[in-house]
Amino acid sequence: MSDFNRITLLEHRNGTGAGVKLFLIRNNYLLIDLSGAPILQYEKYEENEAVKDWRWSIRGRAELFPFDEDFSIRYFIYYIPVIGDHNKYRTIQDLFFSKKIAGSLGIRAGYRREFNTYDEKAFIENPLLKKTDSTTYIQATLSL
Repeated sequence: MSDFNRITLLEHRNGTGAGVKLFLIRNNYLLIDLSGAPILQYEKYEENEAVKDWRWSIRGRAELFPFDEDFSIRYFIYYIPVIGDHNKYRTIQDLFFSKKIAGSLGIRAGYRREFNTYDEKAFIENPLLKKTDSTTYIQATLSL
C-alpha cells in the first residue's frame, strides 16, 4: 500500500511486507477473509525527517457477489499498529460498490474513513493534521 495526502503534508507513506490469509467463507455470493503481515512502514511528511517503523497490517474483507463481473459490494478494514505499541495505530475502512456499465466501462462509488492516533509531536509539527479523514468518492473504471 502506498499513499500521500497534500492537505496533511504527507509526501509518501509505503508499507511493504508479506503474510498469511485465512478464508472464512468463499462462495459465489459471499467472501469473507482475514489476513495479517508484519510490514515495514516508511512515512515522510514535508519538512520532517522520514520515519521507518515495523507495524502489523491486519485486514478484514467482506464481499457480496465477489465473482460477479457486473456488480459487487465490498468492505475492507485495516488495522495497522506499531509492533510493540498498540496505542499507536492507523485504521482504514472502505465500503464501495462496483457496477459494470457497458463493455469494459464501469463505475465505483464508496466511502473511505481513515484514522491515525498520531503523537503530540506530530500535531505540533503539522497543525493541519487531524485524527480522522473521511472521503466519499465516485470513480469511472476501465477493465482490461
